[in-house]
Amino acid sequence: MIRKFSFAKAAKKKPAAKSAQDAYVIEFTAQTPKSVDEIWGALVKPEKIALWLTPVSGKPAKGGAFRLGDLADGSITVCEPKRRLSIDLIRGTSRQMIDITFGQEGKGKSKLNTITVKITANLGDLPAGNWQTLGPAALGMGWELVAQALLYYLAGGQTVPRKSSAMAFATSAEGRAFCSEAFSGWRSAAIAGGADAGIMAGPAPSVLQIYTGLHP
Repeated sequence: MIRKFSFAKAAKKKPAAKSAQDAYVIEFTAQTPKSVDEIWGALVKPEKIALWLTPVSGKPAKGGAFRLGDLADGSITVCEPKRRLSIDLIRGTSRQMIDITFGQEGKGKSKLNTITVKITANLGDLPAGNWQTLGPAALGMGWELVAQALLYYLAGGQTVPRKSSAMAFATSAEGRAFCSEAFSGWRSAAIAGGADAGIMAGPAPSVLQIYTGLHP
């Protein structure tokens, strides 16, 4: 995964606290040798989404509203087949904008299709203290686990276990190693982006522990 992290100012509608005006932007890229047709189908066809993430109801098409099991409600704002998919996602009081674009890297037999995921959330929508205790890993690790579940499904047709396949992976030996690397990567990205290194290295409960039971 290629991690990027930055702050961006959200549109200012009326005077408010700084935390409500700052948008929290993260980005990462996943790679797979599978075709764009296969990737796109896994992202928009309900019967396939149910195999690697969770059952989905509603209309996964532009302007359509849908529900991801008991995880979130959403609507699709951009749907350009095999090029770009943008989703407005709501979980409780938290709103996230997910933008997925497709690309390619390498040539010939080494060519890989890429999925770039950009997540934007207003800090004011996040639970109190979320940024101070978890940093960008609060969003980044969860979405990387979702992307990893997708890659596993594409690689071998893995079906979703009793709970989320992403969470099942997170608690496996391979998943814990993946999450440890992800946590370290997001923490470094946060510090490079201007976050307080002391806070990022502090003893506050970390998203790594939340997902895997491991301590940073």
